[in-house]
This record gives sequence, C-alpha cells and structure tokens, in this order.
Amino acid sequence: MIKNTKQIMISLSISIVMAVLYWHISFKTSNEDFFMFISQYFLLFAFFLVLIKVEANFKRLLAFAIVSRILLVFSVPELSPDFYRFIWDGELLTQGINPYAHVPNDLISFNGFYDSQYMRSLYNGCSN
Repeated sequence: MIKNTKQIMISLSISIVMAVLYWHISFKTSNEDFFMFISQYFLLFAFFLVLIKVEANFKRLLAFAIVSRILLVFSVPELSPDFYRFIWDGELLTQGINPYAHVPNDLISFNGFYDSQYMRSLYNGCSN
C-alpha cells in the first residue's frame, strides 16, 4: 500500500510539472527563443519517459493526456504564423481567386471583399 501511495505521489508530481511545462511552452515561450523551446521540449520528453515507467495505470495516463490537451485548447500556435496565410488562402479559394496568382499586398488594396475587418486581421497576421 505504501509503495502504491508513493507511486501515485510521484506520478502526480511529474504530471503537475509537465502540465506547467505544457502551459509555459504554449503561452509564454516566444518563437524567437529556440533554446528555451527546445530545452522545455526535451525536458517534457524526459518527464514523459519517467511517467511511463512509474505510472502503470492506463486510465490515469489517459486522464493526464486529456487534461494536458485541454490546457492547449486556447493557445495560439506561436511557433509558426503560417496559419494566418493558410486561412487567407482558403478565403481566397472560396471567392474563386487563385491564391498563388497574387501576393496579399496586391489584394488588400482592392475594394469590396478585402475591406472587411476579418480579411484585414488575416492580412496583419500574414505580414507580421
């Protein structure tokens, strides 16, 4: 019984540290700080390996996996701003415009569809 309690406490401690690292890497680490990102990534991987060795209960591992994904739901993918361009290109395709025929700088100056606040926010995301 004591071994099981100790195992649960170790698993819980590792899970909390991993959750804090997930949160930090998702919300606080900028895409310019490569050393910080890669060190946190490898630290998370090391903690994951230890957690797999220590925790034998699959249901607890699954619960931790679900909770850690829920932590990431509201994070913006900061490591690559390309998703703005992907959404921009998709919006162009829905309007029947080939996204490879024009650069965003040419299209944003046109009247009509490109004057919307939504397209301007995508454009600002593409140009940053």
